Amino acid sequence: MFELYLHNLSYEKIEELLLHEVGHIKNSAIKALSNDSNFNVNEVKKALRKDLRNGSRNQIYEYILRHDGRIENNKNTQELVYRLALYYSGLYEDPPDNLGVEELSVRLTALKRQPNALEDFKSGKRKYSYFAKEYNTDIADIMLFIDENAPPSIETINKVVKNNTNQEKSVTV
Repeated sequence: MFELYLHNLSYEKIEELLLHEVGHIKNSAIKALSNDSNFNVNEVKKALRKDLRNGSRNQIYEYILRHDGRIENNKNTQELVYRLALYYSGLYEDPPDNLGVEELSVRLTALKRQPNALEDFKSGKRKYSYFAKEYNTDIADIMLFIDENAPPSIETINKVVKNNTNQEKSVTV
């Protein structure tokens, strides 16, 4: 099935998929080495918008689809936004949901590889379709959760997936 899926994708889409999945492997390895159950939680929170943090999954979903204006509201985007709202709300659970932290950190890591996307956001571009077309879906996904009034710096994003022990280690894929 994976072979059939890859058969219909362009080289760029295959590379995007592989980088996303390798990001999960990398994050898991670094988290295991860090012995920190809250690995990446604060770094991811600092990089994302704060106005949605007190909302339920359904409230976040509704706000992004009906009021935010960044993504078109249709059946495909509804499923996507609900899943992303699940990840975002999981970040603020006590304890934080590992899946939410992991999925958001992998998407933030995509911004490390494409810092111009952050500059486009700062210049006023907000539409999901723009970021999906010009960059990739990981970047388009995370842009839904970037604060338009206080977008993070690339330095803030670079702190995601970093293990600070006696010797500072960082891995970027």
